[in-house]
Amino acid sequence: MPILVKATDADIGLNGIFTFSLSGTGSNNFAINNKTGVVQTSASVALDRETKDTYDLMLTATDTGRLASSIPFKITITDENDNNPTFDQASYATSIVENSTIGFSILAVTASDADSGVNAQIHYGLVSG
Repeated sequence: MPILVKATDADIGLNGIFTFSLSGTGSNNFAINNKTGVVQTSASVALDRETKDTYDLMLTATDTGRLASSIPFKITITDENDNNPTFDQASYATSIVENSTIGFSILAVTASDADSGVNAQIHYGLVSG
């Protein structure tokens, strides 16, 4: 989803016209329309929150008189449920005695998910088979 940034310049005439630019590590992942201030992802880049979740950039407005103003511009990548949960072991096996009491703990399994928030919540269940 594109983001629109805005700036104002108190100058009049040509010195009141300015352009926008982005700089900083990772700024190549984004494109800003230097006239309108619309920021969007670059066409050739697929963002991945698990690889990098924030971009701390600088947003600069420069007028035709070459006066400029810069501010920090932070872009946070939100999570998409794009990772499967994985078990901590490749397989599990156990044995129990035949007269085990109801509620006896048989085995504890654990899994993890590289996503975050609700996308990382894991629900366990048994399937017969």
